[in-house]
Amino acid sequence: MEDGIQKWAELLNSSEYTLPHLTKPLRPFWISPDSSNPRPPVIDESTPFYAIVCLSASQRVQDGADRTLGFTYVQGSGDDHEMWSKGLTPDLFWRHKSELLACDQDDLEGSIVQILTDARNSDGAAILNPVKAVRGRIVVGTRAANHPMYLDDPDTCAILVLTSNPQQLEDHSSATTLYVREFYPKQHPIEFLTQTLPLSLQFIRTRLQLSTSRVYILCKDAKDLSVGIATAALALYFNESGEFIGDHSHSVTKDTAKRRLQWVLSSCPGANPSRATLKRVNEYLMSPRRPSLLERSAVVSPEEPS
Repeated sequence: MEDGIQKWAELLNSSEYTLPHLTKPLRPFWISPDSSNPRPPVIDESTPFYAIVCLSASQRVQDGADRTLGFTYVQGSGDDHEMWSKGLTPDLFWRHKSELLACDQDDLEGSIVQILTDARNSDGAAILNPVKAVRGRIVVGTRAANHPMYLDDPDTCAILVLTSNPQQLEDHSSATTLYVREFYPKQHPIEFLTQTLPLSLQFIRTRLQLSTSRVYILCKDAKDLSVGIATAALALYFNESGEFIGDHSHSVTKDTAKRRLQWVLSSCPGANPSRATLKRVNEYLMSPRRPSLLERSAVVSPEEPS
């Protein structure tokens, strides 16, 4: 680990992220089930360091292997939050922190289920994050922002909405708005690669080739699907200077895809794309023969709106 720190620091410094100037050192605090460390101190402006709290659910025990002591790995304890969190996201946790921490262990799972149910039934917050590296021509946002009060003049923008609402998928698409079925890569990898992603990319490219100034990519929470599709569009249709080139025939490398993702994450601090989404996007981008579009009525005409 120590040998890799300098290399990782250099990679971070050469990335597309805007790095703040740190005026104090970073100090790690390691917390595990058998940790005897005190809780991290109260942090304020006078604290001479930035606290980095490192959590692990693994427990150090005798394992009977070649070494007498080691760490017993707890499946999903740290690397798969979707499993151990029961679907609870960081935003929902902090929003309901007092309620959750006051719960008895027996009631905790029921409280999480209720919180998730309420969140699904809510329209959520209207979020729009223009990608700065391309001067806002791509915007990542939530479906709750699909309203004239939040969007530009319809003559100068196009809207891509990722949804599972049958009525919207059948009736609401137009020359400047496209509703696409939101197949999530973890559950539906083939459908994502053959429908959600290519249909979205064709619409984005078509609209940016016209007089449209920007394309809004809207999903449920502006964290996963919209981030993956924006990354793919940036890798295929924009050069290193952030200029639209509309050429999707060139090869895309892992480094290119990573830097385009960094463009999106730098402008969308709340983004948290899943490993499945990033894996499928990379698979699509680096395939020598990218999956072709299915013939579907959801594809709109590339003509200018009247």
